[in-house]
Amino acid sequence: MELVISIAIVLGGVTTALVNLVKSMEVVAPKYLPLVALGLGVVLGLVMSTLFGVTLYVGAISGLVAGLSAMGFYELSKTPSE
Repeated sequence: MELVISIAIVLGGVTTALVNLVKSMEVVAPKYLPLVALGLGVVLGLVMSTLFGVTLYVGAISGLVAGLSAMGFYELSKTPSE
């Protein structure tokens, strides 16, 4: 369980940085950025699972947690519109 949390913490920062990069490049419409965060998190989690020698399930769950946290960071950084 500690490995899942450790991978998710590292991937959360990486995923947030990559989503901000995609956001600054204006490749994707802003309303789809949370989906990009989720997708990037899962893909990066699967890649990290092969590097750490854990199962793909653990990597996917870690990536999912990282994507959800990056999505939350993105939603917090948005300015509310009235």
